[in-house]
Amino acid sequence: MTKLGVNFIAAQDLPAFWPQCGPLLKKGLEDSEGEMDQAYLLQLLQAGQAMLLVGMDENGKVHAAMAVQMQRYPAYTVAHVLSIGGRWVMANREHWGAIKLWLKQQGASKVQGSCKPAQVRFWHRLGMEPVYTIVREDL
Repeated sequence: MTKLGVNFIAAQDLPAFWPQCGPLLKKGLEDSEGEMDQAYLLQLLQAGQAMLLVGMDENGKVHAAMAVQMQRYPAYTVAHVLSIGGRWVMANREHWGAIKLWLKQQGASKVQGSCKPAQVRFWHRLGMEPVYTIVREDL
């Protein structure tokens, strides 16, 4: 397996990485309820309102991408996963550990994501536990 590194992509570097990251993040958004689309996610990243982490090999090829947004509560800050795509998180718990360390260095004390029941099993393998269940109805 190719050795992957976890890298933060700054807003000014998005144009160089978006062609590789955009399709991965779009795939993650397809599993959502349509809260946002790829264009809006890109706007959040460009405005610095969300952060982009990538799993990249030594040749600069992106194998996975994750967009997170910090949510501040009175008692703590949560890094909320907006979209994730690719296989690098599942490839090695070391990668998830590196992501969690980086998020902690950015001020987060928790990490969370919204997911459908089938995806809960994936996140559970990485150490996450369900806290809330969100139910929704179209009006």
